[in-house]
Amino acid sequence: MFNLGYGTTVTIIDLAKLMLKILGLEKKTVVTTTGVSWQGDVTKIWFDISKAQKELGWNPKVTLEDSIKEVIADRKLR
Repeated sequence: MFNLGYGTTVTIIDLAKLMLKILGLEKKTVVTTTGVSWQGDVTKIWFDISKAQKELGWNPKVTLEDSIKEVIADRKLR
């Protein structure tokens, strides 16, 4: 089993802000947090891609931003 991702950490807040930017909503929407988490709360996303790099020679070719843009464009076509 391999984790495939970008090899970098992204916070949920930064991910939300990036999505708003891509959608052109960053000036119309405010993303906030209380700063208080609870058991099971996810504040960051990170996939360790070192195994895929080592065993498969795999490296990401698409950035997180470009990947989100592709998903949004695909959804708009449906």
